[in-house]
Amino acid sequence: MLNIEELTLYITIKNRTTFIDGTHIYNEILVHMPRLHMFNFCISTDTTLDHLVDHLSKNDIQRTLNNIKYQEMNCIVNYGYSTAICYIFSLPFMFEDLTYIGNTFPSIVFNNVKRLTVKDEISFKHDFFNGIALSFPLLEELCVINIKPQSLISDKWNSNDNQLYSIIKYPYLISLRLVTVHIDYIDQFLNERKTHLPCLTELTVNYNNLLIVTENFTRDTIRLNCMKIKKLNVGERIEHTKDLYVFKMQRGTLILEDDSKFDGFVFGASTNVTGEVVFQTGIVGYTESLTDPSYCGQILVLTSPLIGNYGVPDEKAIDDFGIQRWVESNKIYASGLIVSTYTEQYNHWNAVESLSSWLNKHNVPGIDTHMLTKKLREHGTMLGKIFMEGTDPTSIPFQDQNEVNLMIQVSIQVSKLL
Repeated sequence: MLNIEELTLYITIKNRTTFIDGTHIYNEILVHMPRLHMFNFCISTDTTLDHLVDHLSKNDIQRTLNNIKYQEMNCIVNYGYSTAICYIFSLPFMFEDLTYIGNTFPSIVFNNVKRLTVKDEISFKHDFFNGIALSFPLLEELCVINIKPQSLISDKWNSNDNQLYSIIKYPYLISLRLVTVHIDYIDQFLNERKTHLPCLTELTVNYNNLLIVTENFTRDTIRLNCMKIKKLNVGERIEHTKDLYVFKMQRGTLILEDDSKFDGFVFGASTNVTGEVVFQTGIVGYTESLTDPSYCGQILVLTSPLIGNYGVPDEKAIDDFGIQRWVESNKIYASGLIVSTYTEQYNHWNAVESLSSWLNKHNVPGIDTHMLTKKLREHGTMLGKIFMEGTDPTSIPFQDQNEVNLMIQVSIQVSKLL
């Protein structure tokens, strides 16, 4: 140990009668390593109050660290009703994990921390989470443990959807765990008027609490932060899978050339498109229709009551003559798809993926909406454009398909002799 020049140490010590402090660092480590010139460490003492002999404050611990002139150090001390935890660490903080910090933490930036757990027996306010976002700018995974409500019930629900708070941004957060929490914290993170989570893909939460906060998956101010969630852990079987899927879907709008609007939910690609809006009542399936070159440049309206229920077959499968077995061609020619009711749940022996994933792969948007076919029957085909929620519709001009050379898009480029 006398020859050690660099040392990295991350350790948790449980059930001690005293906190590890600067005096321990000096007497137990530094004096035994005279050649040590780089020491990155985070040492935590996790114990119960009845074990502790001395209830030292942060200032008490910090003084012992300041006595060491070796390098800059800091500490975090949190006391609960029955537990206590103390961190001492070198600066800058070099580790990716930090667990069980509470309402009190130093106003420094932890640039390397990606995984964090916050826990306290005193409620976390909105400003606390704003401080977390500022101090942990690259945070990717967050777990919250706190069963105390944020505010009085009388003003909690009245303010949920009003812009009373600054919006906290967690630009890199991909995983959020809200299990052992008061319901207020679910609203704190999922409500877009309080928090912005552009990259959230995994959510762990109590399902009944999620139902309450989302108002049975109907509350619009929760939709944005849930839109990209791919993995939802609720600890029980979800019976309302359709409601949950629709809740996560982005809103989209179809505008026709007569300025009539049809709002719906987007499945497939989240992209803006224009085209001639036509409807189809044929008996062929949606995979055949979408890959039919005759629909090139058109936004296709399907009149079947339910779309997506049998999924999508392997589009690359060919028959003995080298022709696509299950589709009309090797690409989707329709610009967009409009349906009455879409389901993500499919069941067919030949299916390999959902309709939504297939459309997304080909960059084709779909909208789940109603009342359109009747209008097209009365007025004939019309120009239309599909735009995503948050897009200025005037920025997307209508495009007359008669002015586009569609023939070159659908013609076979290389002749094939069968």
